[in-house]
Amino acid sequence: MVEHDWVDIRVNYPDFPAGGRGLYEPQIGKIILRTDGWCRETLIHETLHSVSITGARPDLKRSFLNFFEGLTEFFAGYVMFRVYHDCYLAWKLERYSWC
Repeated sequence: MVEHDWVDIRVNYPDFPAGGRGLYEPQIGKIILRTDGWCRETLIHETLHSVSITGARPDLKRSFLNFFEGLTEFFAGYVMFRVYHDCYLAWKLERYSWC
């Protein structure tokens, strides 16, 4: 896991969205988090990407991006609900800095 500010991430990943909080980079096997924008949910979400089939086969993620993002977001929410319930509630209310 590495933290970078938004400008550094955008320089290296031009497609990184303005509201993005993190990403998994399979070529280097690292989770990259936006210094001022990530929360526990972001770390769980990107960790799930790192251990999913898309971590080994990024071409599948490109082909089925919405499917894998939705599935990953669902499971990240499930983990938050079961293990970090207070953080789950903050995440649902978009209070990312709380957790």
